[in-house]
Amino acid sequence: ILEIRVHEGDRVNAGALLVRIDPRNLQAELDARTAALRKSQADLALSAKNRDNSDTLLKQKLISQNAFDQTEATFDANVANVEAAQAQVRLAQIALGDTEIRAEFAGVVATRTAQVGERVMPDAPLLSLVDLSTMQLEVMVPVADVPEVRIGQVAHFKVDGFGDRAFTGRVERINPQAPQGTRSLSVYLTVANTDVALKGGMFAE
Repeated sequence: ILEIRVHEGDRVNAGALLVRIDPRNLQAELDARTAALRKSQADLALSAKNRDNSDTLLKQKLISQNAFDQTEATFDANVANVEAAQAQVRLAQIALGDTEIRAEFAGVVATRTAQVGERVMPDAPLLSLVDLSTMQLEVMVPVADVPEVRIGQVAHFKVDGFGDRAFTGRVERINPQAPQGTRSLSVYLTVANTDVALKGGMFAE
């Protein structure tokens, strides 16, 4: 890791550069793949000329059908080699592009699990980014009250620390099964959190 531009709690916009990974090895890989593609394209160009010449000679009955078939097979193989080399170049370009890690959406950095100078594997988590503009509230509702709950209903709730401020949520889902040993069902509400006042893990009443 060459650079990490954010810390926990930082707000970021969609597309913002978050982390830069050392690109040298991947750039060298792309250069090698690009050179291999150029060689494959040169081989294809030569085999195309050979095939065209063989076709002319075949029409003049100066070579056998078998000899022409061999030049055509070489041409087809070189076409496949170029396609494979092009795919390898695209993969190398993707890998090189991944050395710049950008935010896929606007949000807030929740965790940072890597440090500058650290060597990380390709799938290792570096940052956790969350979007707090819409939250989910999970409410345990006694089974006796569940028949009164319907999708789309609006509920009002309060959160510790916000005094008398009332928040609003809308019922999105109702769990069809109560956890073993309980007499309540989980009801999930979607909560608009435009001012980002609410945070994950808070308790509501």
